[in-house]
Amino acid sequence: MIIEKYFSENLKNISIGIANINPKTRNPEGNKNSIIKALNLFSEKKINLVIFPEYCLSGYF
Repeated sequence: MIIEKYFSENLKNISIGIANINPKTRNPEGNKNSIIKALNLFSEKKINLVIFPEYCLSGYF
């Protein structure tokens, strides 16, 4: 679920995507799916740099 998003119309500047995907412990497959959804959206918008939560893929904190 996307809570808030804003994308600049100026594609010449660097763009940063911050994905606070709310990872779940011991659910790496679900976390991976959330990451892929975010990356697909960021790819459409030509984002240059993406930031995800620490340990979001492993599911361990």
